[in-house]
Amino acid sequence: KQVYKGNPWTKNISRPYETPRFLKAYLGKIARTLAINRLEMRTAEKRGGGEYDIVLDELHELVEGENGEDIHDRMALKDALQKFLSAQPLHARRIFIRRYWYMSSIAEIAEEYAYSESKIKMMLLRMREKLKNYLAEEGITL
Repeated sequence: KQVYKGNPWTKNISRPYETPRFLKAYLGKIARTLAINRLEMRTAEKRGGGEYDIVLDELHELVEGENGEDIHDRMALKDALQKFLSAQPLHARRIFIRRYWYMSSIAEIAEEYAYSESKIKMMLLRMREKLKNYLAEEGITL
């Protein structure tokens, strides 16, 4: 009897219960999950970590408790995040998304937008603070 152990590249990817309404978004999520899985494999603890851990550490300050993954109302959080980002200036929004969605390094972002690394760091710090305050105003606690 042969046991299928699964492909480590496809962990965290599940088949949807129904046909996705937006195929591009669904495929984008799959591609992102595959990329994160591959990144986790390449930067495993024995290999020294990487940018992925740094990005998560930056966002960790938004989470007050240790149960940041136990968010009960993810849709409210998603909507609040979309409202927050849409209210930000376009360049700040793009930098925020490059850092926390695409997980680009500070140096890559600074080079692309022709800003200094310290300016990018300060912009991201201020946006994280604004986001934390905005979520508190909306009554969303993490």
